[in-house]
Amino acid sequence: MVRVTAGGWWTRDGSALPLALCVEAAAQAAGELLAPAGEDSPNWALAGIERATLDRLVTAGETLQVEVRLERRLGTAVRVAAELRADGIRVGEVRLILGARA
Repeated sequence: MVRVTAGGWWTRDGSALPLALCVEAAAQAAGELLAPAGEDSPNWALAGIERATLDRLVTAGETLQVEVRLERRLGTAVRVAAELRADGIRVGEVRLILGARA
């Protein structure tokens, strides 16, 4: 979860959280989901974005929640889907390809 604040770098001028940062949050959450137990640093890198949509913008004062699920393993890559919520209300979705780091 990420608390979006008015004083944050990306929202300092009153704008909403950019879609790119929502995608980044989903990629990081997926990396944590896929990391072996006890490993500090996930061993995955964002390899592609299949879909990224926002039904509405996430604004200052809201909490962005990212729920990730593994959809498919593709050799050394995986496809994950994430649902984005702002204060519990669905605001978008992301589908990503992550590749295992060598």
